[in-house]
Amino acid sequence: MLADYPQATGGSAADLEVSIAGSISAIDGQDWDRLNVAASPFLSHAFLSQLEERRLVGSGSGWRPCHATARANGDLLAAMPMYAKTNSFGEFVFDWVWAEAFRRWRRRYFPKLVVAVPFTPVPGQRLLAQSEAHLTAALPALLKYFEGTLAAGPYSSMHVLFPLSAEIELLARHGFLRRLDCRFLWRNLEFKDFDHFLEIFNARQRKNIRRERRKVRESGVTFKWLRADELDAESWSQVHAICASTFLLRGQRPYLDAGFFVGLAERIPEQLLVNVALLKGDIVAAAIFFKDQRCLYGRYWGSTVDIDCLHFECCYYQGIDYAIAAGLEIFDPGTQGEHKLRRGFAPVQSWSLHRFAESQIERAIAAWLTRESQVVAEYIRKTRNEMPFTDPFEDDKNFL
Repeated sequence: MLADYPQATGGSAADLEVSIAGSISAIDGQDWDRLNVAASPFLSHAFLSQLEERRLVGSGSGWRPCHATARANGDLLAAMPMYAKTNSFGEFVFDWVWAEAFRRWRRRYFPKLVVAVPFTPVPGQRLLAQSEAHLTAALPALLKYFEGTLAAGPYSSMHVLFPLSAEIELLARHGFLRRLDCRFLWRNLEFKDFDHFLEIFNARQRKNIRRERRKVRESGVTFKWLRADELDAESWSQVHAICASTFLLRGQRPYLDAGFFVGLAERIPEQLLVNVALLKGDIVAAAIFFKDQRCLYGRYWGSTVDIDCLHFECCYYQGIDYAIAAGLEIFDPGTQGEHKLRRGFAPVQSWSLHRFAESQIERAIAAWLTRESQVVAEYIRKTRNEMPFTDPFEDDKNFL
């Protein structure tokens, strides 16, 4: 309930009004998307609306929408996609150890505030603003509001997940603790085609990758890329069922249902793609991708057949082919997985930001984060040294 939040105080911060929207539908779609300057599909009003309309977030989900907005004279200046969380599912920044520490300290960890896109571990804007000037104007009012919110309770903490580099530095200067993690990305070094890409590898790994692709070709499997609106509701149900099988094998349920993709296909069809694997005319595997102006994002995959190297081909090599042909700079295949390293995906830093209501707890977690960061940084360094290809992110401060 919105009554959980203290009333925002106006005044000196450029006479801004900070408020909380209990649903993305309370915010005009064009106003919101105007702040999504990178045109990220995940931050689009359509994506966030579809989550709510399918009841994937909201009552009983552990994700209660409470999007923060800052307005000047009624005009939307800045916003934050935010949720009140009563669990840690679907975040991909794992904080169960903190929840356990709070229990030992006889404190409540939940509810907490999370600035993120539900079920989507993809970096992007978390402080949405049309310009740096707008963000500079709005940030003091937003931070003042959240300091009051944490002080008043009932929230234990505030967490900003997968922010952009500039946001990391900005919020760290305002007292947020940084947490380091690792992810794997592919970068397009102006490759002409897949063979040109293979030139960055040592000879042994070039041979291995060619052998993996050949195995799939010889199995008789072919691939077809489809835009979201090229699939009808029945086809989406089939693709979703195939991808859901990957979750079910791990004893989990998929976070997103088939209806979510059907609705999203109507709203942002140009940013949602499916790569289907065909055998004798039947779909035997599928991978769901998103894209924006710069990046391709691999999100979900599944298969009904056991064909050696099909996963690598459908999810990675096909994605690299697509990114090269489309002139996209980055391919983010999803979280985790050292197997990506041998296939051209380099380890890079991934960050989250955290504030806690109690200063004593914040100091304890800061010390813990220092130790954890040393371990993660060493893992990234060691892994980078083991790459069988030329480092595509060397000396790039946005990734290292």
